[in-house]
Amino acid sequence: MTEKEALLWVLGILGSLCAAAITIDKVLDIIHKYIKKAQAPDDAQNKRMDTLEKRLGVLEQGQLQHAQALARDLRRFDGLDEEMRLVLVGVQNLLDSQLSGNNREGMQKSKSDINNYLLKGVTNHGSNV
Repeated sequence: MTEKEALLWVLGILGSLCAAAITIDKVLDIIHKYIKKAQAPDDAQNKRMDTLEKRLGVLEQGQLQHAQALARDLRRFDGLDEEMRLVLVGVQNLLDSQLSGNNREGMQKSKSDINNYLLKGVTNHGSNV
């Protein structure tokens, strides 16, 4: 083998290696594009899911606040029921006293109940019970 043939042989091998490297690069580029294109719907879905989870978190927080407000209002209504009961018992005793003239014990008990309720209200002043 002559020097010229050896040089041509080495250049042929180098050219083949370069062609192989370019071919492998193009194949990897095509595979990368395919994977990226295949993941695009998943990425869009993940983005939508993240958005929905954020919105759900906001809704859950709002629902929790509303539930707390309703519970507070229910406690307040329960307190109003007790107040209304005391007022009605007092009015009933006043009517009994006016009609019969001898309901002194009922009037004293109503007065005591109302005073106890008012004193209890003074000690609970400012509480959200």
